[in-house]
Amino acid sequence: MDYDPAPVLARLTCPVLLCWGETDAWIPIEDSLEVWRRTARDAELTVARLAGCDHAPTLGEGEDLDSVSPQYERVLLDWLDRLLPPAG
Repeated sequence: MDYDPAPVLARLTCPVLLCWGETDAWIPIEDSLEVWRRTARDAELTVARLAGCDHAPTLGEGEDLDSVSPQYERVLLDWLDRLLPPAG
């Protein structure tokens, strides 16, 4: 791929949740994380590695909602709970 995301990442100033499947064959985790850390300096990065997931946050290469990793759901909800003010 010829696209360089660094200029876009450098403009981020918001919290970002990065989820990688541990067996992602498309995007090497360490290489990608290095780019994020180097360029998105003003963003608050949270990194999660999802066991049993490839490029999508699903188990067994599934493509429906039933195959979404429970770990992904927990990571996402915990991240949102930390960022969002309590309701009420």
